[in-house]
Amino acid sequence: MTASIAALLLATTLPLGSIAEDVTEKHRFMKGDIPVDDETFMENIITEAKMKEDGIYETYALKGFPTKVDLSTSIYFPPIINQGYIGSCTPCAVVYYQFTYEANKLNKITTTAENAYSPNWPFYYTQNGNTADKGCSFTSVYDFLKRHGALHMSDDPYNITYDSSKPLPSNYDKIRESLNTRLSSYTNFEIPGTGTPIVSVNDSDLEMAKIYLNSGKILRTSSTFSFDEGTSGNDTIYYRCNTKEDDGHSFVVVGYDDTKAYDVNGNGIIEESEKGAFKIANSWGTDFGNNGYVWVLYDALNQVSNIPGNWESSLSGDRIAAFSVPSSDMNRFSAINVKNYEVDYVVELKFSNVGASFVIPTLVRKVGDSESVSGRLAPHKETNSDFTLIFDCADICQDVETYNKDFYLGVYLTGQERRLNYGYVTDNRGNRIETMYSVPGKPTGRYLAPIDLIRGDVNYNGTITNADVILVTRYCSGWDNLSNIQIYLADYNGDGKVTNTDVILMQRYIANNS
Repeated sequence: MTASIAALLLATTLPLGSIAEDVTEKHRFMKGDIPVDDETFMENIITEAKMKEDGIYETYALKGFPTKVDLSTSIYFPPIINQGYIGSCTPCAVVYYQFTYEANKLNKITTTAENAYSPNWPFYYTQNGNTADKGCSFTSVYDFLKRHGALHMSDDPYNITYDSSKPLPSNYDKIRESLNTRLSSYTNFEIPGTGTPIVSVNDSDLEMAKIYLNSGKILRTSSTFSFDEGTSGNDTIYYRCNTKEDDGHSFVVVGYDDTKAYDVNGNGIIEESEKGAFKIANSWGTDFGNNGYVWVLYDALNQVSNIPGNWESSLSGDRIAAFSVPSSDMNRFSAINVKNYEVDYVVELKFSNVGASFVIPTLVRKVGDSESVSGRLAPHKETNSDFTLIFDCADICQDVETYNKDFYLGVYLTGQERRLNYGYVTDNRGNRIETMYSVPGKPTGRYLAPIDLIRGDVNYNGTITNADVILVTRYCSGWDNLSNIQIYLADYNGDGKVTNTDVILMQRYIANNS
């Protein structure tokens, strides 16, 4: 590992900026990136192990990089989005751009405007029911994607205006389906901004960003997005970031070009320090920049420019590192990994109560006196009277082969007083396995359901009947699908497959016990 990369791994920085909006005569360019503290950011800072997990270690070992990379030309990258009149830049960057690209690439699905993932649900969920637009942190959106995944634009169309009463999505089949593809991990890294760390297109401080981009990873970053700009041909080039604004804005880096250049000092000569730029995709529509894209010179990431001359003397506002904020001297980036999951047990919580209240669930598995719990799930504040929350139980029940009988599965609720109307343990297709009951003698908010699965009891009614035989027969004939748990139970003889042999054995069992 080079010294520059090692320094990156050890770097620390200060929080990102606050939320605000920039209104011009032509556009209302909304922002909405909220601060992430140093400790939170550093929890996922790049390490050699994370590089291997992200699949970028082989790229890191390359002797050199190509002069340009552009991931926006990929069939998996979505069309430019317009976030409109709300501070949803972070879910636009994270969900719409990053997650769509990674999820569709994983599943080899060409991205369209319809199958891109919508920022709507993650945005309103991470708002915690606020009646005013408060923006989002990128970590809160990442945590949401870890827990829930996201809905496609066709299932949750994006609305460019803020709706304080926006309810949770109610297409529960689609919500359960979203559990199958989720963010698995993310990695943060930094490029120093103090002084003049970047002096050429081959500067080692650019290595980590180029490594990720050459590995096919889109990078989320943030800025005040208060830039001095010029044009070169048809390209909009940002060459200096300033402190005229101090609010944060999220966007993604989709590529770089070492040959891209702009005569910043106007001397008619392209200096080495005027070469090289990152390509970014913004969320202000296609009439912004170059059809929604702009270029940011490498030199703009320096707190002190390496471009000669006194050209900055006529510009207003103090210069800052391009992908930072006034309180920070580091350029911060994040990359994500996405996985397909086998979903077995699902907890479905139905609330019915007038008024708004916080709900903070914790999933629980109880065997005898021993309890295993998930981390506290994201708090939700719902302003509507009725809503439903759905969670994958993989944190505490990894697979049905291991967890199938003699235990309890449920939820502990904390937050403001809020009683559960109904709580169910279901399979990944929404079939109800068991109803949760309030735990006697315990504080309000503790609900558990007994889990005791029987091989052959495919409909979860507690016994093997002809109804189960019909379900398995239709599955073997290709007429119906079964959930992951149902397939496990349909394998009556436990040989790892569901066949007509299981049907015959179930029929014999019924005949012998009639």
